[in-house]
Amino acid sequence: MKSISLFLSILLSVVFMNSCSNTDLNPAYNDGYSQLIVKIETKSNNGSEEQVVFTGDDLLWFNGTTKEIRFKDNYFQQKNISLYADVKFYLDNEYLFSTFRLSDFNSNIHNSPVFYYSTIENKFYINDGYPEIAVLRPQDKIQKERDENMQAIADGWGKFIQHLKKINKYKE
Repeated sequence: MKSISLFLSILLSVVFMNSCSNTDLNPAYNDGYSQLIVKIETKSNNGSEEQVVFTGDDLLWFNGTTKEIRFKDNYFQQKNISLYADVKFYLDNEYLFSTFRLSDFNSNIHNSPVFYYSTIENKFYINDGYPEIAVLRPQDKIQKERDENMQAIADGWGKFIQHLKKINKYKE
């Protein structure tokens, strides 16, 4: 009876350890994958420096259709990233693009990429601007400006999306 229990314990341990290993469905960054790093700039008497606020490890997924970016803990991230901060995205040390941190308490119009937090939904989004284009006039002029601003970061945005797809954190 002891030998059967020992055999089953070893078998289950091997199966469990194998399921936790890095595979194409669960890649490790040391397998040649870059690390997504997001920083904000902090200012002090000694000047300014960038502080890491989250990495790809903190992300659950990014939805390419809704532009929602979901964290393991959205509430913590909301507290971690100060309002109106310049949120900078990197792959390892390569700068990709910047967004501006806003929430639904903001009353200004921003026609450049924003890192938006909905306090009602407890959700983050990376949008082309704030507020939604549907409430603005003239829509065609404002949308043109937003499209131009997104085109300016197109290379970095493309690398961001490609990276998320590579590490299985992108969905439609």
